[in-house]
Amino acid sequence: MVFIKRGPYLIVSLLAILFVLGACSLYLTGATVSVLSITDGDTIRILYDYDRDGYPENIPLRYIGVDTPELHENSKPMGEFGEEAYQFNKQLIEDSGYVIRIEPHGFDSFGRILAFLYTENGKFINEELIRNGLARPLTYENTAQHSMDFKEAYYEAYNNRRGIFSLYDTAPVVDASEVRNDLKSFVDGGYLGKIIWLKFYVTDASKYILEGNDAIVEIRKEEANLFFDGDPEFESYLHKTVKVFGEIWENKEDGKPKILLRAPFELKIIN
Repeated sequence: MVFIKRGPYLIVSLLAILFVLGACSLYLTGATVSVLSITDGDTIRILYDYDRDGYPENIPLRYIGVDTPELHENSKPMGEFGEEAYQFNKQLIEDSGYVIRIEPHGFDSFGRILAFLYTENGKFINEELIRNGLARPLTYENTAQHSMDFKEAYYEAYNNRRGIFSLYDTAPVVDASEVRNDLKSFVDGGYLGKIIWLKFYVTDASKYILEGNDAIVEIRKEEANLFFDGDPEFESYLHKTVKVFGEIWENKEDGKPKILLRAPFELKIIN
């Protein structure tokens, strides 16, 4: 049997534990909130009394588990279908009367609430964006309870050629050297943010990276687990010419065009 000495330290410790548990509970219970504005395809601002002090605040909210093309350039380039994702998100919010139900799960490093969102009639907004080809899955282990739903929705978007996949059969196949030499924004006629098939010869391969002289393709561990049972078998593509479907980013370390891979149907061997 363990005896705990009573005193001020015990009281302070208990209060600290109760505070932490109370704070955590804020992110585990749903809430109905008003939407103040739509920022882009996966970010909004809401009126929310997140700390329950009786004073709702204007606070940004980032959708969990999805990544839509950027509406404006920031750490990632402005993306093709960014406007479509924004308009689709806006329509869902408008149809819900700018009132939604959120299932919050804490904050990100930018101070945004992270949440799953539902319209007044029960539509799962995060999933609807993926199902319509306007977002890609972006999985994290601590908020992965809907990952299988998102995977199925992504395949549905692909099979029905919705959103970004409307270009799957018609997007140009472009050699990586050409893309690297024209990495200005797609709105200015370049390839940055554009959805294409990126073609290159694989000179190096590791578990999560394929690399050529003028291109790099990566997959996050979480998407490798979700779509490839943990191993995309990138080593089997070594010394082969491949094409990869996706949105072009720039790899900051070396200026190579880069695609973040999600699913097996986005990578094909040419020869």
